[in-house]
Amino acid sequence: MNSFLNKIQIVLNFLQAPNGVLSMVYSLLNDQNWFEVLWLGRDALKMHRFLLVWGLNYAFVGESYLEKFKLGFPKSKACTIKDCGHFPQEEEP
Repeated sequence: MNSFLNKIQIVLNFLQAPNGVLSMVYSLLNDQNWFEVLWLGRDALKMHRFLLVWGLNYAFVGESYLEKFKLGFPKSKACTIKDCGHFPQEEEP
C-alpha cells in the first residue's frame, strides 16, 4: 500500500509543481486579461509582415484562432502543417 501512496504523491507533486499541469491550467484561466491587453496592442505591429506557422493537429487552439490572427495582422501569411500541434517548430523542423 505504501508503494501506491508514494506513486499518488509523485503524481500530485508533479501536478502542483510551478511548471506542472495545474499551473498551466491556472494560467489559462487567470491570464486572460493579460492576453487581451496584448491583443488590443496589436495595432503597433499591423504594418509588419508575419509568417504564422500553425499546427492543425492541436485541439485546444483550433483553426478559428488562425483566422483571427490573420484578420488581426493583415500583412501576415499563414503556413499550416497538418500533422503538428502546438509546437510545429519542434514537431516538424
